[in-house]
Amino acid sequence: MPASAITMDMPVEEVMRRFPSTIGVFLRHRMHCIGCAVGPFHRVDDAAAEYGLDPVALLAELRAAAAVPVQPSAMRTSACGSRTST
Repeated sequence: MPASAITMDMPVEEVMRRFPSTIGVFLRHRMHCIGCAVGPFHRVDDAAAEYGLDPVALLAELRAAAAVPVQPSAMRTSACGSRTST
């Protein structure tokens, strides 16, 4: 699915599931969308409004992040065997 498939009316949970590289955008804006119970229902424009962000700018950031594939080498195994980001 191309990054342009992210739309204002797409639920944020779906955005993060289909495009894991977008999670960083939500974190940078200190949005609590990751793991939120409302994520399956909260759309991109809803989330932008909730956090006082420009929805057009947020959509552009999400699409830009989604265009960059997640690199498996960005994950490593810690000493206890759990996977962590580098």
